[in-house]
Amino acid sequence: MRLLKWLVVGMTASMIALAIVLIWAILSEMGSPAPDWPAALDLPEGTRPAAVTRAQDFTVVVTEAGDILLFDAGGALTRRIDLK
Repeated sequence: MRLLKWLVVGMTASMIALAIVLIWAILSEMGSPAPDWPAALDLPEGTRPAAVTRAQDFTVVVTEAGDILLFDAGGALTRRIDLK
């Protein structure tokens, strides 16, 4: 019976420690700064965005026509990739 008691105590302690580690990991990730969005993106005439993704140094826009547009941190178009 003593062995069972210590097993339950050990399992409880390990679950509490795991909960503390998980809460710390979630809260520390939430505190990291998000990348800054450019003030404006110079989309080519007639394009409509379907999806936008922001990375640390660039922005990616996927258009409804199936093109991938890469913008630098300032919002200027640097590369256009046609997926057709």
